[in-house]
Amino acid sequence: MGRTIRWKASALVSSAVLLSVAVPSPAQAPLFVRITPSSVTLLVGQSASFRVIDPAGHMVDHIAWHVSDPDAFWTRDGDEFTIVAKEPGDYHVDGRSADGSAEATVTVAHGDRLPPGSTLWRSGDVQGCQSVKITPALPNTAGIAYYQQTQCDDGGYMQAYRANGVQMWRTKISDTGVPPSAGGDMPAIPAARLNVRSASVCDSISVGDAQAKIRDLLHQQNLTFSDGAAAEPVWTIDESNTQCKVWFDEKSQVSKKRKVFVTE
Repeated sequence: MGRTIRWKASALVSSAVLLSVAVPSPAQAPLFVRITPSSVTLLVGQSASFRVIDPAGHMVDHIAWHVSDPDAFWTRDGDEFTIVAKEPGDYHVDGRSADGSAEATVTVAHGDRLPPGSTLWRSGDVQGCQSVKITPALPNTAGIAYYQQTQCDDGGYMQAYRANGVQMWRTKISDTGVPPSAGGDMPAIPAARLNVRSASVCDSISVGDAQAKIRDLLHQQNLTFSDGAAAEPVWTIDESNTQCKVWFDEKSQVSKKRKVFVTE
């Protein structure tokens, strides 16, 4: 049986578990792609987002999304899929790509608050890995809320997550496969390796850039976009405190862009 590590949120959600990282049993077959988060618990009116990622933690694009009961959610398609719950129940979200498919579970609870001990989201399984430490992130423009250090058979890794459980990236930080001793920490990581962006992606986009170039740029930075109406091709790129709108002409080249600062 796998071991589950939970972290309770006392300030953000009363009596609810904020993060649950499941460690799979050695017998579990590895997945070529995963969905992040692998499960969420919501109330009616709350939203969740999902990505399909490869074994290196990179976001996979061109995803075909499917919800087990489309009438139970409002949805927004894109490389990152967003749902808003309409009806209580148990559901599944399926993401399919050319590289494979993955499935997440969605529980929409009854009432206006989650039951005590509810798991808000699970990060998903990485075979042969053991969670070592979960650390809240300092304020940053990348929207990262938590860092998770793991020890795997082939070395140590760090994952970054948004507050909603979406994994932003995964990077190797150690080549040793020896598990840390009890109470031991993973090696310290220089701030530069955390890859926290200090500027909006809009600053890297220029009029005349091809649509394919923009897609590659977003893929490199693990960012997603939503499409506008077909009559007016426009991509909306959401960052933690910035929204970048990019318009394309009939040749699929950038005709204009606009950066908007978002405040909560």
